[in-house]
Amino acid sequence: MSRSSADIRAGALGFLFGAWLVGFQNLNPKSLEWLSADARLAQLGYEFFWRAPWWQFPIDATSNFGVGWGVGLNQNAYNSLLAFVLKPVAAFFPTGFQFQGVWIAVCFALHVVIARKIFAELRLEPRAQLLGVVVVALQQALISRVGALWRPPLAAHWMILLAFLMYLRNSRTLWWSIFCVYALSVHVYLFLIVFAVALAAITKGLLQRNRTESLVQGLRSLALRLAAVVVPVVVALLVFGFGTFLTNSSVAGVGFFRMNLLAFINPAREEYGY
Repeated sequence: MSRSSADIRAGALGFLFGAWLVGFQNLNPKSLEWLSADARLAQLGYEFFWRAPWWQFPIDATSNFGVGWGVGLNQNAYNSLLAFVLKPVAAFFPTGFQFQGVWIAVCFALHVVIARKIFAELRLEPRAQLLGVVVVALQQALISRVGALWRPPLAAHWMILLAFLMYLRNSRTLWWSIFCVYALSVHVYLFLIVFAVALAAITKGLLQRNRTESLVQGLRSLALRLAAVVVPVVVALLVFGFGTFLTNSSVAGVGFFRMNLLAFINPAREEYGY
C-alpha cells in the first residue's frame, strides 16, 4: 500500500470517527440545536461576525456583540481566519450557519493522518504505525473536546502533531511563519505550543550548523530566522485584534468584578459568576 493511499484511508476513517462522535446529522451547517457550552457561545460570536462589515479592523471584529464592547472572534469564538474565509458561505444561510461539526470531523481526520506520517518518519513497522494511530485517535484529551470540555477549536490537536512532524523534517522557516500565524487564528493555547516547537526547531538549526560557519554567523542566522517568525506573529496579533478588548475604556471592570448581576437571582448557576 502506498503512503498516499494509506493517508486517504486513515483520513477517511478519522473523519467518520469524528463525525460519529458529534453526530452525522450535525455536519449539516443548518444544525444549531446540538451546540452547547462554549460551542454555543462561539456560535453566537460567529453569527454576529457573519453580519459584521466586510472591511473592518481588526478583521475578526464582531461589531455589536458584547453590548458594543468591540470584541473579536479571538475573544469569544476563535478560529478567526477560517470564519473569515467562510463568511461568503454564511451569507447563504440567513437563519444560522455553523461549521463546528465539520471542523471536529476534519480535525480527527488530520489528526490520524499526521500521526501516521510521524510514525512513518520514525520508520516504525506498519503494525506499530496502526497501533500508534489508534492510540492517538482515542486519546481522552482530544475526545473530551467534544464531550465534557466542549471547545471545538481546541480539537485541533493535529496542529501539535504537525509541529512535531515539521520539527522532524527540518521544515523551512517560511512554513513555520505561516503555521504560527494560522495557529494564532485558531486558538492562542495551540499557538503557544506550536510557537514553542518552532523555537526549538530554529534553535536546532544553530546547534547543527555547518562546521565551516562561525558562531557569530550562526547567531546572526538564528536572529534572522527568529525575526522571520516573530514579525508575522506580531502583525497577526494586530490584524486579529488581540488586546482591543483590554484597551476599550467601555469595559472597565470586566475581569475584575467577577459576578454577573443575575447571580442575585439565581446564584446556583455556574455561568452567572466565577
